[in-house]
Amino acid sequence: GMVVRVGKRRVVAQIREKQAARIEYDAARREGKTAALLEQHRPNVFQMQVANILPGDEVDVELRYNELLVPTDGQYQFVFPTVVGPRYALPRSAASHAALPPEGALAALGRPGGGSTAPERSPADTSGGQPTPSGGAFPAQPVLHAGQPSPAGFTMQVDIDSPLAIHALASSSHAIDTQVGGDDGRHARVQLARDATRGAANADNRDFILGWRLAGDAIQSGVLLQRGEKENFFLAMVQPPRSVAPAQIAPRDYIFVVDISGSMHGFPLDTAKALMRQLLGNLRPSDRFNVLLFAGSNRMLSPQSVPATPANVNAAIRTIEQMGGSGSTELLPALRRVYAEPKTPDLSRTVVVVTDGYVTVEDEAFALVRGH
Repeated sequence: GMVVRVGKRRVVAQIREKQAARIEYDAARREGKTAALLEQHRPNVFQMQVANILPGDEVDVELRYNELLVPTDGQYQFVFPTVVGPRYALPRSAASHAALPPEGALAALGRPGGGSTAPERSPADTSGGQPTPSGGAFPAQPVLHAGQPSPAGFTMQVDIDSPLAIHALASSSHAIDTQVGGDDGRHARVQLARDATRGAANADNRDFILGWRLAGDAIQSGVLLQRGEKENFFLAMVQPPRSVAPAQIAPRDYIFVVDISGSMHGFPLDTAKALMRQLLGNLRPSDRFNVLLFAGSNRMLSPQSVPATPANVNAAIRTIEQMGGSGSTELLPALRRVYAEPKTPDLSRTVVVVTDGYVTVEDEAFALVRGH
């Protein structure tokens, strides 16, 4: 739910269909009433408007929501988004295509493909707004140049209550101060560091990311109780051990989907290449893998998944290193192709997507992933 306090006025929000909510808000605004409207433009983009704020008024917005945190490699992660960047939208005209390596480039050692280094220009007009699914546009978004500080700032406090002891509590995005309470270590409070010298440059212009682990040396279990306004709740959790013997890890089949479009030009693509070197380098010889590079079109580096031998891994890394960032960002065709690939018998497949995520097809992409 949402509660907005403007001065001494308190407004409790109600959920309406988008068009009806807009009509009610506009009517209240015209009548000089205190009103607020929260709209969802995309699965991860929300916009709030508050009308009739008097000079000197203080606006306080309380937003409550539930989010399921699913651990990845044993780490739980809470992400609070603070940045809405320009996104690629499919243009009406034919999309440009990036230079991609030929099919089977992984097997053709020493013949990696090349790519243009011209940055992509989004078809959206950043001065007039980003297109939305309904055909409208986001309000104009200021573009910050590299090194330019954000005009907006935020503070953050996170309280964690866990059924199990909290370990390795850290933020990869911001400098933080942490307090772990209780003898059992199941409660923690995290705040942005008060010492500004510890913070990273442009810390206000990035999402807040907080991670922690609950796993120990053995299987653990615990129960957390939560008192609600009308009902009480409990959470029972069973956590597997932190690590298992290598012999217990079954071989897997990996397909890495790597974005080499224009929006990835420069730092994003350099980061993606470093990540791919690490991911491919950590594969075990018993694993199999393939790489799909995509921009306006897409290409597989091998007709089928290949064993993760040093020769195959090095060939894939060399090919990826040759890629520049150019062309449009056709994510959906790339995902459809990956899911259409025949699976290796007796191996579980994992699809890893490496992209900046600045596209306008989140709904379709999420639905496609959920459907497979």
